[in-house]
Amino acid sequence: MALSTIKPASIDLSATFAFTGTVTGAGTLVLLNTTTISSATAQVNFDNSLITSTYKLYKIIISQATFATDGTTALMGFSTDNGSNFPAGHSHVYCNFYDDTFRMTRATSQSLMTIATSVDGDDSTADGSFSAEINIFDPANTSVNKSATWTTMAHDQSGVAVNFRNGNGTLDSTSAVNYIRLTPGSGNWTLGTFKLYGVL
Repeated sequence: MALSTIKPASIDLSATFAFTGTVTGAGTLVLLNTTTISSATAQVNFDNSLITSTYKLYKIIISQATFATDGTTALMGFSTDNGSNFPAGHSHVYCNFYDDTFRMTRATSQSLMTIATSVDGDDSTADGSFSAEINIFDPANTSVNKSATWTTMAHDQSGVAVNFRNGNGTLDSTSAVNYIRLTPGSGNWTLGTFKLYGVL
């Protein structure tokens, strides 16, 4: 007989168990794509073969990325036509800590959202880098506008964490998003790992 519940102290947790079946509703991360940058690359794109209605939440992890242009920005855009256009309906707001100062920035009617500003020494000629965690909520939903949140950090060539940013953004469109672009504001990515996950 299959059991749907387990009573306290009813199993030996030091034992080894083999499980069958499928676990659902547990927030499982499914790795959909890994893009590794090792030379100059203008954009990282996730197209409509990856951004579908399968998942209600997508998560992007950027690890140890560097820029060709020191002090540039990191941008993210949503497209509803698989990358042909990025509508000027993006908005973002974020809190940024840099040089011992908190700042808040807001912008509307943008074709891309600013998710981070790099700092001196995280370009390709130094040893600093930029990392981020981005959450994108139900991009295929055609009833509401689209939304995302992110946390980013950067450090300079000395290894000092000099910039962190918490932000959120929206796309003023109820059309299904099926394409996501990550790009520097100027120049290229030069290093970094970009992972896209779907969350069950």
